[in-house]
Amino acid sequence: MVSNNIFAHIFSARALTFHEDAEARLRACREQVLREVRGEKPCDTLRFVMFKVTNKCNGGCIYCGYSRQNRQVIAEAEKTISNTDKITDLLDSAAEMGALAIAYNGGEPLLRDDIDELITAAVQRGILPILMTNGLLLPAKWRTLGAAGLKYIMISLDSLDPDTCMYQRGVALETILEGVNAALRMREIHGDMMIHLTAVVTKHNARDIRRLAEFATENHIWLELYAYHHTNEGKDVLSIEDEAMCDELIKTIREMKAAHYMIATSDEYIYHLRDFFIHKQRMPENYRCMTGFTTLQVDSSLDVRPCWGSSFGVLGNAGKQSLKELWTCGRMEQYRKKMLAGRCGSCWNMCNEINALLNERVV
Repeated sequence: MVSNNIFAHIFSARALTFHEDAEARLRACREQVLREVRGEKPCDTLRFVMFKVTNKCNGGCIYCGYSRQNRQVIAEAEKTISNTDKITDLLDSAAEMGALAIAYNGGEPLLRDDIDELITAAVQRGILPILMTNGLLLPAKWRTLGAAGLKYIMISLDSLDPDTCMYQRGVALETILEGVNAALRMREIHGDMMIHLTAVVTKHNARDIRRLAEFATENHIWLELYAYHHTNEGKDVLSIEDEAMCDELIKTIREMKAAHYMIATSDEYIYHLRDFFIHKQRMPENYRCMTGFTTLQVDSSLDVRPCWGSSFGVLGNAGKQSLKELWTCGRMEQYRKKMLAGRCGSCWNMCNEINALLNERVV
């Protein structure tokens, strides 16, 4: 078996949804992508779609441009939001390209009234829907989401300390935990499913990670950790700069993984946490990104990009062109070459888990 990480779990969730052999499907996907990277076959299959279905958010995360403090900007962007029919057309295009999963995120995707319809539409087309949410609306919506066929949900939770949670997420810990409990209730009523907590690690919550991992494991929930990347020109009040704190964090995560706590972050990502925090690297040296062989990013107006964090521009619009046209166009091929050569925007965050999965030895 390959080690657990966020993208490996896609295949486990597909097994729950479509009754597949998760390991066989993962192995086949991995081998096909590596053959495409080596140039042994054309890159003509899209695996994953990351879809920002709305720009609106009811949270207030200190590090997020979609939080409540940016309401005016978001109001303007929301004027171009795609309706249900346009999104189902995109799902048709993704299914034709062989997409395995689509992650609905935002903003906060549960602010869309049609989110249950979008989940059902993905399942009907053989695509695994993944819901990336702050969890605040889950108590009101978990029943319809479970009935729609949702088998993979990711909830943002940085800390079990009320003050730290309020500082980083801008909402009360109790409210987020109500959402987590709603997800657990969904799993109880609608059958087994993958539940993840995602935590952005900063100097404020670094020493809370042990408690968070214990909570996750006690509830049979996976915990995914991401290093905070300071990307704006303002003062950095979040990054870990103390070497002792960073080393303690890495030691804690490694020890807990070795003790079989449910931490989904890959060993490779953990290895580079010191590079991210102390050395301020956005990409490790000699790193080859293969995300361009697996994933497209789509925003609420259906503009398509090869990567959120890169310096690459918009490939085109999925409302005017098919995903196949965009996936196989010359610009996308040039972007893939730049990614492999490390000549992109050097964002090394969640997408690294795709690369960790592809590089990992399968036993």
